[in-house]
Amino acid sequence: MQLKFDSANDLARALQRAADAHHQHQEQTGRPDPDWPYWYAHYLEQEQAGRERVPTLPDRLDGPGVPVAVVTSRTEAELIAGMLRNNDVRAAVSADDAGGQYPALQTEGVRVLVAPSDEAEARRLLAAAGDAPA
Repeated sequence: MQLKFDSANDLARALQRAADAHHQHQEQTGRPDPDWPYWYAHYLEQEQAGRERVPTLPDRLDGPGVPVAVVTSRTEAELIAGMLRNNDVRAAVSADDAGGQYPALQTEGVRVLVAPSDEAEARRLLAAAGDAPA
């Protein structure tokens, strides 16, 4: 999903809403969130998608994830993770490329990770997507 804002002020207001919600999230968890940029992005995506209730805890993995796909680009990994999330599977992208700033650093592929409890469903969805006509 591509996020759209009408103006810099519109974006600033959206970021403030995300910051307020994230502050509540950190109070609930009792710990700082080093993945706050992902949290904000997911919050804004859910908000623009018109979800009735924007979750206070976005899709993110608790603990180590299980790799279900290794691809050559972050874009492809994000598309796969988005498909999994659209099917209620928690998914994350893992790449050693300085947050996308230096793709050339990523020499071992970009991984799509899921929670261990979601692995079977993720693999089923990926297999079904592979069988879909192009």
